[in-house]
Amino acid sequence: MALRDAGTGKLLRTLTGAKGEVRRVAFSPDGRTVAAGCYGGALRLWDAATGQAGEVRTVRGGQVHVAAISPDGTRLLSGGERADGLQLRDATTGRLLLQAEPPETVWAVAFSPDGATAVSGGPDGKLRVWEATTLRLVCTLDGHPNGVQMIAFHPDGKLLATCGVDGRLIVWDVTAWEPVKTPEVGPDLPVLAFNRDGRRLACGGRAAEVSVWEVASWRPVSLARSPHGAAVFGLAFSRDGRELFSVDEGGSIHRWTLPTDGP
Repeated sequence: MALRDAGTGKLLRTLTGAKGEVRRVAFSPDGRTVAAGCYGGALRLWDAATGQAGEVRTVRGGQVHVAAISPDGTRLLSGGERADGLQLRDATTGRLLLQAEPPETVWAVAFSPDGATAVSGGPDGKLRVWEATTLRLVCTLDGHPNGVQMIAFHPDGKLLATCGVDGRLIVWDVTAWEPVKTPEVGPDLPVLAFNRDGRRLACGGRAAEVSVWEVASWRPVSLARSPHGAAVFGLAFSRDGRELFSVDEGGSIHRWTLPTDGP
């Protein structure tokens, strides 16, 4: 994996030691640790400053699809095949602390901004809401019958955005766990990202397109034509929200300069 300067795109260091294909990575809140789940059946941690590979944990199911680090940087959630399902780990050592029961294949996972709640989803299309410290199941939601691909909490913790294989984007009220909006965003969305102030939501998909939405009005932000020639699998806003970075499965990275006055 490559770690680059967000302003210049300059390669800072290469993170080695990933065992198999990597689809999702997670940074700790302080930016010091990088975690990645590998299709080769391993969960790997790196020191972002030095590139030194830390602990590696092998899982039984053969694939780790996703990883997320808690807002306080102490806990890590990993999701994999059914034999492993959703697991809570020490974010420093990767040591297993808890495993959700019963185990289900997990494709997507996210912590709430306060770290108290976690939400997971997978090929059965159900969203499972958990107490993040105990992995006690709070409730189960239906919304994406063909599978859940991505989960993202709004920075204020009041909304949750999910997308599925069916191409639907659903925005949920976290207080009631009810859907409040289903914007028409296009086919098959594997990736979502809110900016830091929560005013905008970016979406990317297998059609190689990127879209950005104003959360208050759910109106699209005008963007130039996508330069990507392959499915978009990664999105991240700059800290000030003025730029958006997208990466496709071919490894191409594009930096978008966003309008400041809305659509």
